[in-house]
Amino acid sequence: MRAINFSTYSYHEESDNCGCNTFEERIWGVLVFASAQDPNHHHYIIAVGVLDGENDVSWGWFFEKRLSVVPDTLKLLFISDRNSSLIKGIRIVYSTAHHEYYI
Repeated sequence: MRAINFSTYSYHEESDNCGCNTFEERIWGVLVFASAQDPNHHHYIIAVGVLDGENDVSWGWFFEKRLSVVPDTLKLLFISDRNSSLIKGIRIVYSTAHHEYYI
């Protein structure tokens, strides 16, 4: 699992009457993605999400959505950081899978 914090979204559009419109809004959130590794050590992204923060509800939502694509099996292994909400989300949604976390 990876999480990237972001804070600004910008939008720029050409218009006929004044040349251009620019819209900028400050938003707070976290871009998260899950990647997998195949037997040949190739990495690929399997899920992407934008969360309002790294909390229990957000991580639970992310894993519930991911469950429809990646089923919970004994052959599945999660490796993540020690974010307590992330650990709790994996434990609740993927109760059969293995999970290791690091500092």
